[in-house]
Amino acid sequence: MQKPNRYVVGVDQSANHTGVVILDVSTRRVVDQALIEPQQRGIDRLEYVRGKLYTLLNAHPWCVLGIHEGYSFGSVHQSFLLGEIAGIVKLALRDRCGRVEECAPTALKKYIAGHGAATKGNVRDAINARWGVHYRDDNLADAYALAQLGIDLLIQHQTPRDLRDAPARPSEAKRV
Repeated sequence: MQKPNRYVVGVDQSANHTGVVILDVSTRRVVDQALIEPQQRGIDRLEYVRGKLYTLLNAHPWCVLGIHEGYSFGSVHQSFLLGEIAGIVKLALRDRCGRVEECAPTALKKYIAGHGAATKGNVRDAINARWGVHYRDDNLADAYALAQLGIDLLIQHQTPRDLRDAPARPSEAKRV
């Protein structure tokens, strides 16, 4: 009997553009992706994001890890809305994935581009150089990077917090 494919989901949530990328763990290839762009406001926006996210997750039931980007403290004017969106993302990932992780924006930048102060352009360029994948949209690029990070965390039995003092590339990390 063939084992089912296992998936890692990366989610870069924001109020207007939530990027979701689902990778096959064994091949590290994209099996699905979406940019969720609600036009609604208030609770209708939350319901829309939830519905789209669950549609993607339900299509790939063997999710072993869901990873999302933590809060960016530069977004002070939308903090409550971003908190609501993040809550929906966290619950959806918990409902559909075996493990859920949160990654600080600076840790993701360090993992991809080698330093926590990388620009969005640096991150996109590093993704292209490392995996040969080009994204024009920053949200999808971050979601892709989060999913790749999720696979590395599974392989190395780590959490995003382990990245704070880690080298920029997981292959350079020492196993303990």
